[in-house]
Amino acid sequence: MRWTLRTHDGLKVARFDREALVFNPVSWQTHLLNDSAVRVLEALRSGPRSLDELVAAIYGDAQAADGGTEERQIGAALLAELEALGLVAEFDPNPVCE
Repeated sequence: MRWTLRTHDGLKVARFDREALVFNPVSWQTHLLNDSAVRVLEALRSGPRSLDELVAAIYGDAQAADGGTEERQIGAALLAELEALGLVAEFDPNPVCE
């Protein structure tokens, strides 16, 4: 499974040290996110990514290569939170047009 940003248009990120305010133009909500969540959003700006690719973005390539179940669980939980906020979604390579 791959993940993508729910919208690329209008997503605004204002960083403050290890946190950021993120404006979601779909819901018109603003969220305070930690550094790991912002790294996921930044990685998704360039296109859909797998869980493993996003874990590497969170922890860095070297640590992700050594990482295992715990890092994947944390990454999956973070994606679930970002999905609940309406910021990310599962990537559908063949969307149905109505």
